[in-house]
Amino acid sequence: MSRLLILALASAVLASCVVGSAAGLGGVSAARLGAGRVGVLGCDTDGVSTSYTTSGGRVTTVTVGGLAAGCAGAALSLTLSNTSNAALGTGGGTVAGGSLAVSIAAQPDAAAVTGVHIVIQGP
Repeated sequence: MSRLLILALASAVLASCVVGSAAGLGGVSAARLGAGRVGVLGCDTDGVSTSYTTSGGRVTTVTVGGLAAGCAGAALSLTLSNTSNAALGTGGGTVAGGSLAVSIAAQPDAAAVTGVHIVIQGP
C-alpha cells in the first residue's frame, strides 16, 4: 500500500473522528462523571483537515487545518495510530489560527499510520 494511500486513509479517518460526542457518558458535571448520554459541544463543529510531512519514510509533522476561530487558545493534541488503534506517535500545541503544525516526537513509519485522533480542549 503506498504512503499516499495511507495518508489519504488517515485523513478520512480524521474527518469521521473529529466531531466528538460522549454518547456513553451522562450525569456529567464539573465534579462527577457517570453513565447515560450527553452531547459534547466543540469549538469546531465542521471538522478539520490534516496533511503530513515525512522525512525518510517517517511522519515528522502533521498540519491540522480548517480550525475554527472559536478554537483560538485551545490546546490541541493528536495521536497517530495503526490498524490495531495502537498509538504510534503523539504531539500537540496551542491553536492560534486556522492551522497548526504539530511535530511528532516518535516519528513513526508512514506506512504503519492508518489513523489520527485529535482532541481540542479549551479555550
